Amino acid sequence: KDSRIGTYGASALWVVLSLRTAILAALDPALGVVLLIVGHALSRIAPLALIFFIDYVQDAGQARAKPVARSVPIRGLLVGLAAAVPLGVWHPSVAATAGLIVAGAVFLLARFCIRQIGGYTGDYLGFSQQISEVLIYLAASVLWLST
Repeated sequence: KDSRIGTYGASALWVVLSLRTAILAALDPALGVVLLIVGHALSRIAPLALIFFIDYVQDAGQARAKPVARSVPIRGLLVGLAAAVPLGVWHPSVAATAGLIVAGAVFLLARFCIRQIGGYTGDYLGFSQQISEVLIYLAASVLWLST
């Protein structure tokens, strides 16, 4: 299989980086730094959720790489979710809103993965992390800028 990024991957990367830059630039620099760290860390929950809830798919004859993980134990998912506690204590409305938006996005992505290919691949895990990070930034910036 070809591991190069391709046109769609490069376009998606450009869009995600542009969205991140635009969202974070609209915030106070100190708040932007905090949000950058928090969003980056919390967005890692999305791939854990996909691994926990749906199956890995692989064309055994075509694949060059082993799956990142075939499953995540419940404690792994709970440890990932525990990372959201400081945000919940610091700003409960941001944590709740971002959590609901990301949970909805992961749910829709999981349904899409199952319908299209029967499970997840590493590409879907990466996409779930990237879109979750942007959604966290977006939810937090809308809530902070509206207050």
